[in-house]
Amino acid sequence: MKISFRKLFSAALTAALVFAGCSNINDVEKNDPKCLSTVKIDESSSISRQINPDPFTAGVFSKITLSGKSNYGNTLAEVELTFTDGKAQVALEYAIWELTLKAYKTIGGTDQVVLMGKNTADLTNGGTDISFKLTTSNVTTKGYVDLTCIYHKSTTSISKIKAGLYNLFTDEAIYEKEIDSTDITTDAGLCTFNFTETTTAIDPGTYTYKVVFYTGTDTKVGLWSDILLIAPGNTTAKTVNIPPVITEKPDSPSNLCAYYVDDTETNGYYNVKLTWEDNSSNEEYYVITINEYDSYGAAAVLYKELGTTEETATNKEVFVSSQEYVSGSILANNTEVELKLPTGKLFDVSIKAVNFVNSSDEVTRTVVPTETAGCTAVAANDKITKTMITYNFPGKTLTIDSNTYFNSYTEYKSWKKDTTEFTLLDSSLINECKGWTETTIETAPVVTSYTSHENKTFYAKFTADSNIDYTIEEYQGGFKDAELTITKADGSTISNGDIIGNTDEIKVNVSGDYEYFLVKVNNHTYSGSIGGTGITFTGTQIKVTGNTAISIIAKIKNSDKFAGETITLNFSN
Repeated sequence: MKISFRKLFSAALTAALVFAGCSNINDVEKNDPKCLSTVKIDESSSISRQINPDPFTAGVFSKITLSGKSNYGNTLAEVELTFTDGKAQVALEYAIWELTLKAYKTIGGTDQVVLMGKNTADLTNGGTDISFKLTTSNVTTKGYVDLTCIYHKSTTSISKIKAGLYNLFTDEAIYEKEIDSTDITTDAGLCTFNFTETTTAIDPGTYTYKVVFYTGTDTKVGLWSDILLIAPGNTTAKTVNIPPVITEKPDSPSNLCAYYVDDTETNGYYNVKLTWEDNSSNEEYYVITINEYDSYGAAAVLYKELGTTEETATNKEVFVSSQEYVSGSILANNTEVELKLPTGKLFDVSIKAVNFVNSSDEVTRTVVPTETAGCTAVAANDKITKTMITYNFPGKTLTIDSNTYFNSYTEYKSWKKDTTEFTLLDSSLINECKGWTETTIETAPVVTSYTSHENKTFYAKFTADSNIDYTIEEYQGGFKDAELTITKADGSTISNGDIIGNTDEIKVNVSGDYEYFLVKVNNHTYSGSIGGTGITFTGTQIKVTGNTAISIIAKIKNSDKFAGETITLNFSN
């Protein structure tokens, strides 16, 4: 089992600055412009990783320097500290100091920074103990690698081995070496080869160290990998014991968990983070399967299979180029990705490890997730889903949690296994609104709940004397061709001036780059969604006869302007 790579950059050395010379204000006269500070180094280390360089100790440093700047603008130029009995002293003025401690090592005849730490020292009232944690963070000095690798002799003849350092997320080769059979020694059933680069330095960082075994004419028969750290100015010199991996498929990952990433819901999508434990050392990559369900208990239907190959007919896609990709990697040694999924659908996921031999068994979500900052855990027995519920209330405002929304508001809810209905937004929060309806028909009943995981739009039903004011002066202009359609029940087009029977059904619809549209006729106002089913009414329903003006108004996206047209129809009995 591997330890998460996120823990790699632990402290390589801890140093303590002890400003003991001013620990008692009475020891130094207040009018003395400087206080004498004692610098001490603690040689403890907290690094603990499988393929890591040995930590530095103070004895290997060619020099240690201190520099800084005070809140008065004075600077302490980088000064080399001289240690006596493990201590050094430096004089600093009474002030608040931003200090930097650097440790150097002689590499190729030149002193180069290998560890660095920063801290703030408040010396306005005298000295105080200050600890510096020296780490590799922000240090760019290059490092080296020198590994002795041991594996068990296999019945499969190995013709060559390719070993290398690769980018942890993209698998891009950083340094590769090919080892032929003459460079492999065998003793008592154990085979040994060396992976060494001590001439061309390597940028510090975290890499995948990967070993691939070949037989015959470049046929892969085994793979092993782990995480390796190159530290600044240091050589990662280790003996690596490779477990039996030749002709072996990878072990299954475990503890697959899903989390909603907070505040990512937008435009009908939301983000989900997946995490798992890596139990294998010979996987090449992982495959994540996303299944869709009509309901809880329904059969799974493949939605996407995200891996490293694409096959449209079977919904296989390359993870990093898929619509679902947000971040992370499915390559070996990674344990986390973030996906973007559409709302209004029930999903679940599974994962398997893959190499050229075969794939592991597929793993589903079965464990109780641990809560993670910035995320909301998805219970193992709940599907992964968000429902987008949109409320239209044209011409009105809604205030929730000190935020004001005009014309519409969208909320997202999760349909859990034990969910039976969603309670709708309190309509009394909107002036003169007496409830929500599922259509724009005036006689549609008011509803207070919703019983589905699918996306849904609801429309405000206003009191009889509610007045929604939009005047012709607010219009940006008329609709573009084909954006406005007015038809009869048989689909035939209705034009300005047409004679319409009072019981004939009229259907108005708007498409285009708009947020919503309204139909105003005889003191009635109907609201509709763009791309929806449209607004339907008859002359009898709106209680008109004779020539009647009908205004159609649409709110332009990302604007305070409206497009609109008015037509006149002659309603007859």
